[in-house]
Amino acid sequence: MMKRIISFLFATVVLVFAFPLTASADLGPKSTLTIIVKNPPSEAYYLDLLVTNISYRYEDDPMTMPDTNDKRVQGLYSYIEEGWYPALYSHIPYTRGDLTGTSSAGVMQHNFLMAPAEFKIIIVTQSGEVIVSDIITRNKFFSEIVYNVQTGKASENTVDGFAQFPFTLAATLVIEGLLLLLFRFKLRDNWKPFLLVNAGTQAFLYFSLMGISASSAIFAILAQPLLEIAIIAIECAIYAKTLKGQSRGRIISYAVIANLASWFFGWLLQAMVLSVFNRIFI
Repeated sequence: MMKRIISFLFATVVLVFAFPLTASADLGPKSTLTIIVKNPPSEAYYLDLLVTNISYRYEDDPMTMPDTNDKRVQGLYSYIEEGWYPALYSHIPYTRGDLTGTSSAGVMQHNFLMAPAEFKIIIVTQSGEVIVSDIITRNKFFSEIVYNVQTGKASENTVDGFAQFPFTLAATLVIEGLLLLLFRFKLRDNWKPFLLVNAGTQAFLYFSLMGISASSAIFAILAQPLLEIAIIAIECAIYAKTLKGQSRGRIISYAVIANLASWFFGWLLQAMVLSVFNRIFI
């Protein structure tokens, strides 16, 4: 039974690498962007991020061809001649988000993961009206942009990214804790190093990214994969000396697979975590 579980996890990891996702050692902090739209259009609309300097053109990839029956989609592609492409609708790698947004206290809220550091906000209504902001440069790893459609002004607010720490740590502990049991480690003998290692590496990652993002959000985004790869190595080394009841090879296999599994499921859970975070803290 154990061999089947491990084989399934390895197959999952292989499938994960088939998707264009940024390397992430665990659920950990992902670069987040919340856009608060004040005075939004009265009719249904799409909101996307216009980005440039991408490696392909939409006409070379049928997946990004706009639906000519939807004026909102046509509007999202109205700036391609100037070199600006809609990040979400044209499936730019890494960025995930919400085209339609959610209504909250008279404003609209759109959440993004791994958003670019520089972009324009584009809004296209159901009737075809196109509204585009000036170029926006993010200065924080965790960003909140308030965009007033009426005035056309966008401003960035400070967000306490460390407030996400309890949510992401709890989710990581659940995922990696279940794998700890599946690898037949006794929780009674191993709960202390398991808890301390995960809390320590998560805190290290958060504080490092907060410190780097204080200088540059771009550097923080680029540094995250390197930090998280380092965390895998650190956890392998510590677990090899502290986890009990299994061979060294099995311990290292657990450390690697647990991190990769929480990475994969982290992308599924992060949207829910971010939604809860925004409802409580924003």
